[in-house]
Amino acid sequence: MIFISGVFFDAADAPQGLRDLAEVLPLKHLIDGFSGALVTGEGLSGHGVALLVLGLWAVLGVTLAVRGFSWDARKS
Repeated sequence: MIFISGVFFDAADAPQGLRDLAEVLPLKHLIDGFSGALVTGEGLSGHGVALLVLGLWAVLGVTLAVRGFSWDARKS
């Protein structure tokens, strides 16, 4: 996920299929938000889609964690 999200290189140079896959994953949006805040000084208002994608991944992660977690050992 790190390699296709544009951490080590400019994601615009990647093939279209990898760019489309990176758009679905949360790391690209986190990187865009951080670079926007730290490099160009953009605020939260310029990253609405990124916040939405990160929020959806957070809801999915919490849902799977709550449904899959148990203090009791599973019986086989």
